[in-house]
Amino acid sequence: MIIEAMSLVGEQTKSDDFDDFWNRQIQLVQGKELNTHFQPTTFSGQKEKVFKVSVEGLDGTPVIGWYIHHSPKPGKGCLITTHGFKSSRKSPSHYAHWTSIGYDVIAFDVRLQSGETGFNSPISGPLIGNVCTLNLLDEESYYLKHLYTDTMMMIRLGKSLGYSTIVLEGTSQAGGLMLAAGALLGQVNYILANVPSFSDMENRVRKGTGSLKSIQTYLSIHPDREKEVMRVLSYFDLKNMADRIHAPVYCSVGLLDQTCPAENFYPAYSRITSPKQLVCYPYNGHEGGSDLHKEKELALLAAFIEQIG
Repeated sequence: MIIEAMSLVGEQTKSDDFDDFWNRQIQLVQGKELNTHFQPTTFSGQKEKVFKVSVEGLDGTPVIGWYIHHSPKPGKGCLITTHGFKSSRKSPSHYAHWTSIGYDVIAFDVRLQSGETGFNSPISGPLIGNVCTLNLLDEESYYLKHLYTDTMMMIRLGKSLGYSTIVLEGTSQAGGLMLAAGALLGQVNYILANVPSFSDMENRVRKGTGSLKSIQTYLSIHPDREKEVMRVLSYFDLKNMADRIHAPVYCSVGLLDQTCPAENFYPAYSRITSPKQLVCYPYNGHEGGSDLHKEKELALLAAFIEQIG
């Protein structure tokens, strides 16, 4: 089932300085020297060239990933992706379906999860449940600010490698990060986001769904900080930045999803004004359309790369 528009817009929660805050972060990302390191790596059965790459985040943290490209010269387009919550970038073979249709791939490890990327910034406050409470009371140092700007730095990496076509792709946490980076930095040609996180965050905290359950737990201990916490989260809510997306988007939700509920993504989707499609899977949970949806994405991106010549 494909839905072209949703009526559940929801209340926007932007702070007065929302745009100033993000315009400042964008300037920092664009102005930062692109400090990268590439280490050639060999994997059995891998036809493409593989490099372990590190890209320095705004705070100096090396963000670790793979750069996989066709040999002897890179492909026409570059697909940038990462992983779901508490996971990692896995092995290069995990991305063979993208390379098989002509894309090169940048895949990176999110900070302080199961991969290799650490966290060089100071840490304040209690860490309750998971990293979503890290530096929760300050938007300038909050955990998600680093994830959003790291993803933007990966777009810069793709551009620096000479790609004129950049596609962002991700599921759950990764889907939310790709929509946010596409909204904030732009400079991308397509965004694919499956069962995405980080939308309608105040309602997700109140219901304790997915990774944001830890923030609900935090507020159960510190109920007097609710207003402050919700203010900080508003800077990172997709529904407050979705109107900045200019690239076409192809999204999915599972109507039985209790981790990133579909109803919480609708307010962000409704505010996207670029060409968009939302595929709903009525009998699926957080797995969304799984392999069936992946086949749809592959067909879409194979046709897209043919269009760009």
